[in-house]
Amino acid sequence: MTTNRFALSASVPVAIAVILLSILYYVFDIDGRSSWGYLTYAVLLAGIVWGVLQLRDKHFGGVITYGQSFAAGTLISLYTGAITAVYTFLFYKYFAPEQIQVLLEKAEDEMYRKAPQLSDQEFEMAMAMTAKFMTPFWLSVTTLVGLLIIGLILSLIASIFLKRNEPNQIIQDQNL
Repeated sequence: MTTNRFALSASVPVAIAVILLSILYYVFDIDGRSSWGYLTYAVLLAGIVWGVLQLRDKHFGGVITYGQSFAAGTLISLYTGAITAVYTFLFYKYFAPEQIQVLLEKAEDEMYRKAPQLSDQEFEMAMAMTAKFMTPFWLSVTTLVGLLIIGLILSLIASIFLKRNEPNQIIQDQNL
């Protein structure tokens, strides 16, 4: 099984978990940008670690390089992001389009709080620009890009701990 194909199959349960968290945030009216949003990243990290360990131990005979681990983790993040982006598009386009207005209101409140010095004209221009990007398409794009960037960082870090050299190389490294 190729790393690409394995990453795709490993990303499905991770994406389902991220989507279920998103639904819980919606149902319980939790702002995903609050500290609760870190739970999504924890799920992604757990999925990357689980996926790379499965690949290393079941498909690569217990050996995986840093690069292979990083590539697998990044692909898991990419596919998780893509699946979640499709869900995000469908959610905001068909299931809860009124949530876009809620997001705009939250952005407006945050802008008032963080930049009270803006004139009315500057504020209106900023909100008009924000509204242009609060569409199902752009929300799904930012979901994909956000999960990919976070996944890259998490994969870089996790791969340090998940890599496992060949037994001969480990013995040689210890003798140095």
